Amino acid sequence: MARTDPQVNFRIPAELKDKLDEAAKNNGRTLTAELILRLETTFELDSLPEPTNPKNITDPEKLEAWAKSILNELLKLKDINNRVERLEGNVEQLEANNYDIENRLNSLDGRGYEP
Repeated sequence: MARTDPQVNFRIPAELKDKLDEAAKNNGRTLTAELILRLETTFELDSLPEPTNPKNITDPEKLEAWAKSILNELLKLKDINNRVERLEGNVEQLEANNYDIENRLNSLDGRGYEP
């Protein structure tokens, strides 16, 4: 963010400020970066279709748009789930490799080898 960007000052409850500080710390961001990301996310959410009961949609085009948006979200969730599963497998493999390396190092230590 450039120094020429507008500066905004406002009051918020102390508890909310503490939550924002903690979130920024946990996410490795500055407080400003955390605030910007959270505000931008709310605008992205505004563009999503409202959760609706499809029985209440009478316009076929709106129903189709609703179904497509739901399908899109399901596909995104499936993709995220696949990524998580791959990452979990990678972590398991790394842990197994680490265990193997530690055993080899311990074996070498017992033979008088020094790093």
